[in-house]
Amino acid sequence: MKKDWFIFKNDHHVGPFSAEEIFRMFHDEKINNNCLVWKEGMEQWQKLSETGELYDVLTFSGAPNEKVDVDMEIVERSFIEEEKEEEKEEEKEEECPPPLTMNQEKPLSIEKEEIVENRKEEATGNDEIEKSNIEVHEELTFAPDESKPGRSLWLKRIVAAVAILSFLFFSWSIFKEHSVLKHLYGISESNYDRLIKVTGLRIGSKMELALTSEKNIWLTTNKKGPAQLYLTLTSRNKKVKSENRVVMFSKATLKDHVARFKEIELVEGDQLVEGYYIAEVDGYYTDITSKIKKYLKRYSIFKKLFKNVSSKFFVRKIVLLSDKLPSKFDKDLKRYLERTRNRKISPMLVKQQAYQTLISLLDMAFDLFKSSLEKTRSPKRFLREFTEVYAMSFGPVFQGIVTEHKKAQLKYKKGDEVKSKEHGMIVNYAAQVGNLISGLVKKASKKKRLTRKEKKKLTVEFNRRIIPLKQLAEIRLKKIEDNIHEID
Repeated sequence: MKKDWFIFKNDHHVGPFSAEEIFRMFHDEKINNNCLVWKEGMEQWQKLSETGELYDVLTFSGAPNEKVDVDMEIVERSFIEEEKEEEKEEEKEEECPPPLTMNQEKPLSIEKEEIVENRKEEATGNDEIEKSNIEVHEELTFAPDESKPGRSLWLKRIVAAVAILSFLFFSWSIFKEHSVLKHLYGISESNYDRLIKVTGLRIGSKMELALTSEKNIWLTTNKKGPAQLYLTLTSRNKKVKSENRVVMFSKATLKDHVARFKEIELVEGDQLVEGYYIAEVDGYYTDITSKIKKYLKRYSIFKKLFKNVSSKFFVRKIVLLSDKLPSKFDKDLKRYLERTRNRKISPMLVKQQAYQTLISLLDMAFDLFKSSLEKTRSPKRFLREFTEVYAMSFGPVFQGIVTEHKKAQLKYKKGDEVKSKEHGMIVNYAAQVGNLISGLVKKASKKKRLTRKEKKKLTVEFNRRIIPLKQLAEIRLKKIEDNIHEID
């Protein structure tokens, strides 16, 4: 993937990075929505959440749902400060007598004093006098002041009401968040956090997906629904734990921001595997309100009113379907791809080595043939010298190549005709090399005398006949190298 993005971090820019690397850094929480990014062709640095070119790869626009966090200490401090200010204002006003308490002596009116005296005279005994005093005291107790509450009391009530409402809203937000996602199961904690965050986004159409242990797929979105969802997943090249391309299709019902795709149809590939996918979701609202608005939009009078109202939505992004973090999955994927590559190219390397060895044997046989001719004029002596060296140095290697690929040809004859044919081609090529060498050696040994002219003639013929064989081997080696590059 092309690396053309730069990130401004810690007072300097770093990069370049690919869009996929930015995706991993974001999900690993190394960067956030406010991180500045830039690439060649942009006029200035932009926030990650405002960069449209990264929309297909990332879903960063919008901020998580803000929750009201009531700090009771701040509320209490503001309450005390307001109370002090109100007390200062009340000191400027006329001072009113403080309310009487039960322990304070209260001045009695003349009529009430007479009632007390009369009752005291009628009472006989200390017990009766005490009882009379208690009754009179109860009758003459002043009632508390029931005038309208002051300004300070009203402010206290308002602050208390705001605190209570804030607490209720905060509690409701938490309850709503957990009620929406309480039935999610079979996913890791990191995936659960991602699914929660996306439901609070308010701008655009956003979604997150997570693969469960049961090979189902959970989807959450900032669209509440109800809606019918159609999901298409296409694996990215060499980004999934599969040698083949994987394409899947499924549908589900969206309700309260959540949908679960249970039945997944494999269009291409053998099975649902972990990896990076291009996810495309088409959503169609099914609630009665959306249907009514869609119907009314047909009429010109309602077109402006419902201009921004749509009965469907579409979301496309690259998602990682795995219970691991992106960094951990990338390491596992790298090991998997290395094992797969080695397994695929190992047979190719064996064939490549066979052709290279046979070409070397041809060159060495030619050198041995030429040197043996130069040492003697006797055909028998030439034959003896060439045969001894060839049997010790070249024969075992040559015979080993023929035996190995003959076995492989028979092994794949019933199961894989292509592989069987490729090994058969190596056996046939080795036979051509062997026939060329043995033919020329036999021809030289049948001469009556190896004159200088005969030696030159035989050497030229040997060189002429090995050229097409070497060219054939080079063609087949080039094809093997191309196949290795395709795997890489």
